[in-house]
Amino acid sequence: MQLHVLMIDDNLGDIQLIEAAFSDCRIPVHFVGVGNPTHAIAHLNLSRINNAALPDLIICDLSILEMSGNMVVRTMRESVVTGNIPLVVFSGTTNGSMSAACTLAGAHEVRAKPTSYKGYLAFVHSLKSYRSQHGRSAFSRLTNPRLAVSGNRK
Repeated sequence: MQLHVLMIDDNLGDIQLIEAAFSDCRIPVHFVGVGNPTHAIAHLNLSRINNAALPDLIICDLSILEMSGNMVVRTMRESVVTGNIPLVVFSGTTNGSMSAACTLAGAHEVRAKPTSYKGYLAFVHSLKSYRSQHGRSAFSRLTNPRLAVSGNRK
């Protein structure tokens, strides 16, 4: 089954490396990379309006020019559309206070950006089982409005 991934990063190079790593790891993926949170939210809202598949996983850079990664996490968690989608924060720096703040805001985990392509391959390979670790039950809430509760994570 194909994994649906949305990546939010203002560094096109990181988006391209992650997409290439999915391909090189032979992981079937529908990958969408956007450069800012506004485009991500528009993409997600359009997906919902068109009854298109929502992502199984959102990867978000912590340092985005338009809005902090922490604010993106909070916004995603407060949305009925994205409140239950696992969110991994991808950061060039992973100090303890930033990681704790992102986790408190609702990120499932905070990961350091790799320093080599081999590291990107390992990062992507670890995401392959992310959907199976977190299950699809959280995503079913998004298609059943009676079960949709803003801000709940599985």
